[in-house]
Amino acid sequence: MFTATVSRAMNAAFWTRLMPASRHAERRPRLRLQPLGFTDTQVRDLRLICERLGETLDLLLEIDTRAGDLVLADRRFTEQTPAHRLAGIADARPLLTQLRALPLVRGLSPQFGASGWDPGVVAASSLPSGFDDAPQTLDAPPFTPAEDLLVTWVLRGLMAPDVKGLVAAYGPQATMRLDFAQGYALIDPAAQQALRVQRRVPTVQDYDSPGADAIARELPALVWDLGIALGDRRLLDQPADGWHTPLATCKDPSVQQYTRLPRHLELASMMFRARLSPAELQRRSGQSVAEIRPFLQACLFLGLAWWAPEDG
Repeated sequence: MFTATVSRAMNAAFWTRLMPASRHAERRPRLRLQPLGFTDTQVRDLRLICERLGETLDLLLEIDTRAGDLVLADRRFTEQTPAHRLAGIADARPLLTQLRALPLVRGLSPQFGASGWDPGVVAASSLPSGFDDAPQTLDAPPFTPAEDLLVTWVLRGLMAPDVKGLVAAYGPQATMRLDFAQGYALIDPAAQQALRVQRRVPTVQDYDSPGADAIARELPALVWDLGIALGDRRLLDQPADGWHTPLATCKDPSVQQYTRLPRHLELASMMFRARLSPAELQRRSGQSVAEIRPFLQACLFLGLAWWAPEDG
């Protein structure tokens, strides 16, 4: 069975200012992968894997079924196919089943330096459900006390602008200040990178302020990113059987203002048209729980969705 490493992103690229996702994608080195020996369903899942892995490696990875810079082969297919036939199909292009081992990928990715891969690139993997036969559930650890303090404060501030603003930080020169009365946040570029790229959660502080090069962001967009970063925790207000509990949603929210990732837009197109449980959303989308959970957490944080049991 095909296996692939999809890591939580820890991007070492230098972000000195906020860049729209489309512009950033255009500036990433492009690498086309031609799949070999996969079913149509697996190719569809490969696109999701390459999208996520591309974010991790800071590359623009694309699946091209007709041509490519390299051939990405299913391991079982390579084991069952004569070597001379594989060589003919590859036509002098690299043929592989693991991306991070390829010198071409190491050479293009800003994540690979003199000491090897950034530790975040080799973190635990997650796969779309098409490659994972494990039972699907929403089981996850709860917020830590520090995370709970941050989330409670932020969500109260979204509902009540008179709530006192807060400062949260990752360390020196990586600070954000949230102003609920004004509806915006100032965030240092290093903190922006830690939240959006590395998906790390800041800690509430009672001192320090963002620097002169801080970025101004609207609060809902920042809260969306916070929900994504906390996607590996128990979902907000998750009921006992959250996997099979339907979610009610706002009517046609403009999710595009928070995310332009294709997997998020696909989930939004399904969830905001019908009253679905996470289990139903997973079945219809074919995405894994690891891909769905951050999207749901962000929607719950912003009140775009909420739990609505059938008997509730």
